Amino acid sequence: MLGSQYQQHQRTNGIQPALGIDRLGRLVQHRTSHGGGAMRTRTMRNAAIAATLLLCAGAARADTITFVAQPDTAYTTATTLIPIAASEGSAIGSLSDGVLEIDFLSGGSPELMQVDQVSDSWSTWASPPATESATPTVLGSFDYDNEILYQFNRTVTTFGMELEPDDTANPHNITATFLLSGTPQATLTLSVNGNGGALLFAATGGSFDAVDVTSDVDFGSAEFRYELAPVVPEPSLAMPLAVLLAGFAATRAFRAAAACK
Repeated sequence: MLGSQYQQHQRTNGIQPALGIDRLGRLVQHRTSHGGGAMRTRTMRNAAIAATLLLCAGAARADTITFVAQPDTAYTTATTLIPIAASEGSAIGSLSDGVLEIDFLSGGSPELMQVDQVSDSWSTWASPPATESATPTVLGSFDYDNEILYQFNRTVTTFGMELEPDDTANPHNITATFLLSGTPQATLTLSVNGNGGALLFAATGGSFDAVDVTSDVDFGSAEFRYELAPVVPEPSLAMPLAVLLAGFAATRAFRAAAACK
């Protein structure tokens, strides 16, 4: 169904590796119906550019969570980059470096993300210092969904990724909501130019176990970085046990001394 806003897709019509009959059929269908400047049936938001911090009951104080505007040395040194090892054109449902795993969901269901490469199967990206690289590996919704939940298996204190709309003709607002147990901790909304204008969406200083990203068009994501939250040690049994044994020994010694009198 056609609307009034035309979307020039980032994704090219290059030859894709085998994804399986069902996945490949869906991919061909998308390339036929959406490629060549065909437009997506979604309405562009008229929200102003904003970077807002949302506070919720039980959430961290506003002054403890900050946004990172660019991937500078301080940010990249303090965080770990999760590499995307899957081949270009393949589809993945999660991303992991063996420590942090990110599952992709849309509408509460698992979501496949297509692996694209900038300048080949994804047209444009930004360049340093706005981004880490001008030619990253990009993950985009296999079904062209415009809302993706990035769910973590562990809590992090810093998380960031670069985002760019799948539209080289128009800028679009993209919103990233950083969550903990489903509760928003901070929300960042930026207007992002789809023609080489990718931006970093990163927050630090809080506790997050998911990030929900929404826009009025689908988008690409890249350069996933995190810093794990400090592990709170379990209460040690060693000290209470030592005290108990010392008390037991003292009691026996007292009783022995009393018996000798």
